[in-house]
Amino acid sequence: VKHEVLAECMNIVISQCGLVSLGIGSVRYEIFQAVTLMERGLCDALSASELSLAKCVPLLRCLSLVMGYGIYTKPAQDNVSVLKMDPNGSIGKLLELYENPSWMQAQRSDPMEKFHTNVLMWLATTGSALNDGE
Repeated sequence: VKHEVLAECMNIVISQCGLVSLGIGSVRYEIFQAVTLMERGLCDALSASELSLAKCVPLLRCLSLVMGYGIYTKPAQDNVSVLKMDPNGSIGKLLELYENPSWMQAQRSDPMEKFHTNVLMWLATTGSALNDGE
């Protein structure tokens, strides 16, 4: 819950307070670095030889909250574009996972609903930033 509160605070800073300063050491830079680190962690977790969906859930959830999903705060639609964040890396890894027939078969028989719910949250917040045709 602590990480979710921090993520929601970042959403407030991005969407309601604004990011006026630029450059190393600015609030925008620090938030961008944190989000980039989380997304890299998600990509690494999705690429691991031993996939752990449980490790992916908090990363997906926090990324979604920072980008404006808004469970405890007002939802925001423009956080991805304000930060100029490129979510294609994690979206590509998720697409690879969902296109894997053996993984999909296993999920049909024993789905991890929490993972799928958080994937939908991530897609809802990043969909507008995805390039056409992806």
